[in-house]
Amino acid sequence: MIQTKFTELRTNYRIEHAKELLLSEYLDVLTVEGIGAKSGFASKSNFFAVFKESTGLSPIDFIAKNRKSTKNRKNDQE
Repeated sequence: MIQTKFTELRTNYRIEHAKELLLSEYLDVLTVEGIGAKSGFASKSNFFAVFKESTGLSPIDFIAKNRKSTKNRKNDQE
C-alpha cells in the first residue's frame, strides 16, 4: 500500500486545480498569481516554486506550452 502524506495530497490537488485554471477562461480574468491564490497557495513565490517542482515548468511556461496545444485540438475538432 502506498502511503502519501496529507500535505502531499493537498499540494497535488492544488497543482491539478491550478493547471485546470491556467488552461481555462479564468486566465482571461485572473492573473497567474490570482490563480495560485484561488488554488490555495499563500504566496506567489510558493506557488511558482511548488508548481515548477511538480511539473518541471513555471506556470507561465506551462501556459505557453499547453494553451497552444489545447487551442490546436479545439480547432481540429471544428
